[in-house]
Amino acid sequence: MDNVFILQDTATPPLSDRGLQYGDGFFTSMLVIDHKIANWSAHWQRLSYGAEQLGFEILTEEKIKSMLVDVFNKYRQEFNIAKLIITRGQGGKGYQPLQNAKPSYYLYLNKLDKVLKKDNFPLPISNKLTIGISSVKWGVQPLLAGIKHLNRLENVMAQKNMLNTEYDECIMLDIQENVISGTSSSICFIVGNKIISPKIITAGINSTSLVLLAEILKKQGKELIFKTFGLEQLKNVEEMFFCNAIRGIMPVKKFNAKKVRSHQSTNLAEEFMNYQYENLT
Repeated sequence: MDNVFILQDTATPPLSDRGLQYGDGFFTSMLVIDHKIANWSAHWQRLSYGAEQLGFEILTEEKIKSMLVDVFNKYRQEFNIAKLIITRGQGGKGYQPLQNAKPSYYLYLNKLDKVLKKDNFPLPISNKLTIGISSVKWGVQPLLAGIKHLNRLENVMAQKNMLNTEYDECIMLDIQENVISGTSSSICFIVGNKIISPKIITAGINSTSLVLLAEILKKQGKELIFKTFGLEQLKNVEEMFFCNAIRGIMPVKKFNAKKVRSHQSTNLAEEFMNYQYENLT
């Protein structure tokens, strides 16, 4: 298709693409093991939600999945990360898009520090996080909440502020002081036998990894609870962990210089990786 681009080191998108000009698009980053996608259904759910909210007429799930598999099978280098970017394509008058814009699809393949394959996955949980609280806060915009759109400056600034610090991640609040997420991940808290994550209503990104976690907990007769809360409610937290599609569940070992227990989080991280491996598509 003439509107599908495979981004490698030597490839660039058209300068007139609205994704480059205005951030007019959305994306998802997927973990790929031996050319099979982890948690595809949740990624499609997030893509289709972004398309609906932004008014994109994108290809069907079957066509997009077929396109991905075709590229995976032809790509000769090792990779574990597939980032699919969908923009509103080219054209329009300034900010105003064409009424029947034709989306463009960009696929960027990359590898982890250690290439994952069936014979070395899942990896043991060894890296636990030291975290703090980011000074960068999420803006509040209900129209865009949940969409992984291309305007990620809050995350970029929050990650930039972590350079040359001891922190592996930081908790991000919104401007109303509600806990929302990490700088590049979702966040969960364990209180007793409850696992709680911030509700995404006015800020933040819908998490594909939390969809998978909810499935795992449901099989155990448990529930992932979504609610709105502030920092003051973290004093009752026993454990906390971050999670994203590429790195899975990441237990926290230290929060604001205080040690944090991570026994339940570590067990969940292993269950999460095993479940991912068993459900590659």
